[in-house]
Amino acid sequence: MSSELQFKLINTDPELFNKTAESIAKTFVKKDKARIQGVSRTQLRKMYENVSAIKRETGEWENKLPKVKMIRSQVAYSVARAIANNKGLKEYYSKYRTFMDYSIKQINTEEEFKTFCTLFEAVYGFYYSFGGANI
Repeated sequence: MSSELQFKLINTDPELFNKTAESIAKTFVKKDKARIQGVSRTQLRKMYENVSAIKRETGEWENKLPKVKMIRSQVAYSVARAIANNKGLKEYYSKYRTFMDYSIKQINTEEEFKTFCTLFEAVYGFYYSFGGANI
């Protein structure tokens, strides 16, 4: 596991939403003089909206947790399709899947899920600033 993915979803580390999120986002996109490549903004936005929809749901946490755990399979599916369509993006999509897997596996409480939502929002913001808006 790479060093940027050695974090815990505990909302006591302010750097989780700053340096850690920035480091993770950098693995999703690469910008050089000729081009920008990485995880598509459509893929990332779709999953971000899915996570946000679960967060907005009312009701008991026990009813939300299975939907949260299901995110892993949704990411696995979308990553497999993306890599099948463009093998040159495997590095970026693999890092995205690793981030999502590592995060979702840690979630057992609603507080951990809320922390993940905030982290994902921070990662998405940094991703966008690194050129993800143009993919």
